[in-house]
Amino acid sequence: MRKYAVLKEPARCNGGKTVYKIMLHMTKDGIYLYKYDAPDALKCAQDDFYEDLDALHDVWDALLDDNGWIEVADPAEGEQHDAFPTGHASDAQK
Repeated sequence: MRKYAVLKEPARCNGGKTVYKIMLHMTKDGIYLYKYDAPDALKCAQDDFYEDLDALHDVWDALLDDNGWIEVADPAEGEQHDAFPTGHASDAQK
């Protein structure tokens, strides 16, 4: 399962990068959080790993815009897990 969210305000994160939107990807091993450094970015600039979904929500939920988490389809086999579905990145900014 994957969900993305747009931040209310761009935030500085690891190494000083500015993050505009994020995507979580749940796997059997844990949760990956992909961070995107442009409003229209299609692939992440960096990622974090969380073993606990509650910990991820504790860190990020207060930073999300009013749309909150929006579920998106998992990638097709062979596609990158951090990639937005075609045509989806611009929709994320509306």
